Amino acid sequence: MNQFKKIMGEINPDALYPTGYEDAIVGIVCTSEHNYVFLIDVNIIINKLVNEDNMDEAEAMEHLDFNIMGAYMGKNSPVYKVW
Repeated sequence: MNQFKKIMGEINPDALYPTGYEDAIVGIVCTSEHNYVFLIDVNIIINKLVNEDNMDEAEAMEHLDFNIMGAYMGKNSPVYKVW
């Protein structure tokens, strides 16, 4: 289990992350609403889409933007580390 997932289970068990991308969880952040959410590294997701789903980088970035980052599901949604 990802170390951050274990910690989050204690401080915000309702925190969300993209299904299948547990390995992209690189931290925990506190939002301006004082809610703890996961920090997700987009480069890990892009690499996984390219290497495991056979997308080229442009397809992977579009998929990430529209289907993953664009899927806001309330205050427990993750935030994304881009650079």
